[in-house]
Amino acid sequence: MKNKISIIIPTFNRAHLISETLDSILVQTYNNWECLVIDDGSTDNTKEILNDYIKNDSRFQYHLRLKNLPKGANACRNYGFELSQGEFINWFDSDDIMHPEKLELQLKLLLDSDAYMSVSQCVDFEGAIDNIKGLKNKFIYKNDNLNSFIQNKMKIFTPAPLIRKQFLLSHNLVFNNNLKRSQEFEFFSKILLINPTYVYTNKVLTYVRKHNESISYTKMNVDKIMSTYRSRFFLIEEHIDKLTQESINQIKKRIQSIFLLLLQKKEFTQANLILKDVRRNKKKIGLKFLFKLYLTNISFKSLGKGERILKM
Repeated sequence: MKNKISIIIPTFNRAHLISETLDSILVQTYNNWECLVIDDGSTDNTKEILNDYIKNDSRFQYHLRLKNLPKGANACRNYGFELSQGEFINWFDSDDIMHPEKLELQLKLLLDSDAYMSVSQCVDFEGAIDNIKGLKNKFIYKNDNLNSFIQNKMKIFTPAPLIRKQFLLSHNLVFNNNLKRSQEFEFFSKILLINPTYVYTNKVLTYVRKHNESISYTKMNVDKIMSTYRSRFFLIEEHIDKLTQESINQIKKRIQSIFLLLLQKKEFTQANLILKDVRRNKKKIGLKFLFKLYLTNISFKSLGKGERILKM
């Protein structure tokens, strides 16, 4: 049967939540789907729960992340993509919920067009699905999607799109296993660099569970800090010709704040890596910006402070 959809769900210790997610898939009005749950090494009874679903419906699959793959949702998503048999891909999360018509409506948008991706609107909910907290973001489409996305004027969240598999394969688009944070930003930036035009619906078709598990920016470890940096710097290094000045300025501000945070944490080795990157791209990013980073670096190493230099 044509137009099969592969739903790929990474999970880790979500046995207490994943049934709600799987139940929302079971009641989809579109039936030609497979659901691949990729376990990142759960220590709860996730496997037992999945086995019950598989016994009742063979469209569900349970796979353990291969031991040779790095731990994390990115590797699980990519492994699920390798195993998938559908013509369309919907990455989803193991604690979120689909509207019953999500697959049907978004597939129709794609089949009625030659677009590579359809995107739906998302809302946050807390606890029960009827406890809606509001839209994840007001806009999921703008006139200049790439630069609007970079500037946070519009957002695409991982569970929201339905994407043609061939588009992903032809452009070798996968999640970056090396990133510990901002992988979603990097992934959709790469998609929008290739083609910023897609179809969408403002109907809420994705319900994203809100947690109290998030950590503040300043409490992130070095790997997450550097992942945030790398997910953005490649845009200036490789694609600056597609960026507006506002986007460039926003990326520079983020790099500046990351650089300062590293110096405050006395992570001088990582700060030096940023300096090397900026120096290598000084014509693109500007000598004044490089000079401020150098002065701030010297000030922190000698005096333990230097925040004011970056505001010059």
